[in-house]
Amino acid sequence: MVKKMLKRKKAEEAGPEIKAAANLGQKRPAGFLSKFFPALILFLLQFSALNAVCTPQSATLCAAVDDIAQIYLNGTLLDTFTYCDVGWACQPKCIYFTPAQLALLLPTGNILATYVQNTSCCELWGSWSLDIGCSDGTTAISSSNDAGLEMLSDTTCVSPNPSPTPSGGYQWYQPPYVLNGAWIPPVIMTGHKYGKRIYDPATGNLCESLSYAATMSTACGAIWFRAPFTLTPVVTPIPPAFTITKSANLSTNVGLNAPWLVTFTLHICNAGGGTFGNPVVIQDQWNDAVDGWSYNWPYEYTDPIFGDIQYSGSGKTATITFSNGFNANSCYDYVFSVTMYSGQPTYCVNWDNVADLSYLAQPTVQSTVTVHDECPPPPVLTLVKSANPTTGIQNGTAVSYNMHICNTGGGAWNGTMTLVDDWTNNTDNWQYDGPYYIGNPVTGISGISASNSGHTTTYTITLAPPGFTGCVDVPMNMHMTTQNPNNCAWYNKASLTYLASPVVVSTVNMNDLCTPTFTVTPTLTQTFTRSPTSSITQTSTSTWTLTPTMTYTNTPIFTPTLTSTQITGITLSKTESESTAVFGDTVTYCITVSNGSGSPVVGFHVWDTIPSVYTYQGCDNSCTQAGSLLLWTITIPANSYVTVCFWGKITSYTDDNEWNHEFLALLDQKNYLYGTGPGSGGGKAYFEGTELPWVMRDNGWPAGEGGRL
Repeated sequence: MVKKMLKRKKAEEAGPEIKAAANLGQKRPAGFLSKFFPALILFLLQFSALNAVCTPQSATLCAAVDDIAQIYLNGTLLDTFTYCDVGWACQPKCIYFTPAQLALLLPTGNILATYVQNTSCCELWGSWSLDIGCSDGTTAISSSNDAGLEMLSDTTCVSPNPSPTPSGGYQWYQPPYVLNGAWIPPVIMTGHKYGKRIYDPATGNLCESLSYAATMSTACGAIWFRAPFTLTPVVTPIPPAFTITKSANLSTNVGLNAPWLVTFTLHICNAGGGTFGNPVVIQDQWNDAVDGWSYNWPYEYTDPIFGDIQYSGSGKTATITFSNGFNANSCYDYVFSVTMYSGQPTYCVNWDNVADLSYLAQPTVQSTVTVHDECPPPPVLTLVKSANPTTGIQNGTAVSYNMHICNTGGGAWNGTMTLVDDWTNNTDNWQYDGPYYIGNPVTGISGISASNSGHTTTYTITLAPPGFTGCVDVPMNMHMTTQNPNNCAWYNKASLTYLASPVVVSTVNMNDLCTPTFTVTPTLTQTFTRSPTSSITQTSTSTWTLTPTMTYTNTPIFTPTLTSTQITGITLSKTESESTAVFGDTVTYCITVSNGSGSPVVGFHVWDTIPSVYTYQGCDNSCTQAGSLLLWTITIPANSYVTVCFWGKITSYTDDNEWNHEFLALLDQKNYLYGTGPGSGGGKAYFEGTELPWVMRDNGWPAGEGGRL
C-alpha cells in the first residue's frame, strides 16, 4: 500500500502534435536501429566485429521494471528485480555475473527469459540490458531493444498468476521451449513512466518499456518475455553528433488573421551514438520580437522512444529538455507554438526565433528562423470637414459637423485611428451634443467612441481585420450657449492621426452673428426756432402775433460702422400708427423687411433711431437699445418678410412758445428726416416721400398763461 502511494502513477497521453521516430500504440517494429542507415565507417566497423568470436570474461545485467521481475538465462534463475521510483533514492538494479552464471552463456542459441508481475496498480512493463565483456576486449549486448522478442501476457488479474503451460516437456524460460500462437511481439508502452529507466549499452539509447498494451492505468496480471541472442561482438558507440533545423508556420504575414499564433518545428537529428541518458537541452528565444509573444504548448510529456521531454521558461524564452537523453542515429521533431494573448501584431516587424542545442561539453548547435509580421501597403488617408450652418451663429444655434474620412491605400487594421476636433479658436461657450459611440459603421472599423473636454472632442476609431478601406463619415453635433457671441469669424479644425501615416488636417470657417460698433459723426442740420411776440389789449378780444426767428444748431447724426456680407433681393419699408400726432400721443413705428432672394437670410440686422421728442416705451421681436438706437437681429425666410415695431409717447417741447418736432430715423444706413411742423396752420413731416401733417390743438390752458402745443 505504501509503495502504491509513493509511485503516484497515472496514465498520461503523449504531448500534442509530436512527431516521433516510432508508431505510437502499435506493435514494436523489428529493431529500432533498422530504421536508420549508419554512416559508412560505422558499418565497416560493425561488419568486422560480426566476424569476431566472443569468449565471455564478465557480464552485467540491469533491469528496470514495474513492479517485480524474475530473469532467467538459459533456464537458470539469475535474480529478482524490483521497481525503483523516480522519487526514491535508488537506481535500477544491476547484477554482475558469477563464474557459474558466466558459464551459462553459449556462442549461439541463448534465451534471456523475463517474468514481470504487477503487484500494485496502474502500469505493467519491463526492460533489461545484458552487457558481456569478451576476452579480446570486445563487447556483446542483449537488451529489450533487440529484434525477435516474443511475449505472453495474462490480464485476468488472478493471483497468483498462472505460469505458461509447458511445451515439449520444457518450461517457458528454457531454450528448447516451443512457442504456441499465444506468444506475440511486445508493444512499446507510451505515457509517463514513474519508474527510473536504463539504457542500451550497444547504442546509448533508452531501453524501451515493453508490455501488452500501449497505454494502461489499471493494469494487472503478468507478462513473460523470451529474448534470443548470440555472443556477437558489437562496436563501441561513437559520440553523438547533433544538428538542428528550425522552421515556422506562419513565417510571413503574421497577424493578418486571428488567432495570433506561430508554430515552430525543431528538427533535431543525431548522426552519432546515443547519449546514455545524459540530457539534451535546447534554449529557444525570441527576444527581438516587438510584441508580447509567449510560449503556448506543449508542456511536459513522455515519448515512447525518447522518454520524458520537459519544458520550462517564461516570457520570450523556452527551455526544452530531453531528460532521458537522445537516441543514436535518429531524428525528432519537437513542435511548439507561441501566441499573443492580447492586442494585434505590430505592422512590418521582422523578428528572429533562435534555438541553441547543447549536450555535455560539445559545441552548441544553433538554428534561426526569421518571422515577418504582416506588412500591408501604407494607407493613404484624406479628411474633409463640413458644417451646417457656417454663418449667422448665435446663442442656441445648433451646428452639425461631418468629418469625411477616406483611405485609398492599403487596409488600416492595426490598433486605432485618432480624430481630434478642435474649436479652441472660438472663445464662446458650446455644448457637445454627440454622438458618443458609433458601432460597426463600415467594414474594418469595429467602433467609434468620442470624449469631449472643453473645446476639444477626441474620437477613437478602433480598427479590425480585414482592415479599413473606402470612406466613413464621423458626425459631430453641438450648439452655442453664449448670449452675445464674442467672435465674428473663427474656424473649426479636425486632425486625423494613424501610426506612422502623415497627420491629415481639415478646417471649416465659421461666422457668428456680430453686434456692430458705432461712431459719432457731427453733421450740420437746420433747426427752426420760432420766437413769438404778442401785444395784449385790455379789451374783450385778444390777438396773437407770431414772429418767426430762424437759428442754426449742430445736431449729431449717429452712423453705424460694421462689416457685413452684401445681400441682394432685400427691400425695406416703414409705417407709423398715427397720421397726425400731438403732445401726449402714443406713436408706433414698424419696419417691414422683405426677402425676395429665394433663400433664407439668417442674422439680418435692422436699426432705427428713437425720436428726440419721444419717450421710448418698448419694442417687439427682441430688440436691443443702445442709447437712442434700437437693434433687431432677424431671420427672414425665402420669399417672405418680417416686421419689427417700437412705440412711445410724444412728451417734450422747447418752452411754452417754441416747438421742436424734429426726429430722425436710421434704417440700414439710410437717413430719413421727418422735419418740423408750424403752428396752427399745420405743417409737414417727410417720410419716404409721403406727407405727415402736424396740427395744433388748444389744450385749454389756465387764464393768464399762454397756449401750449
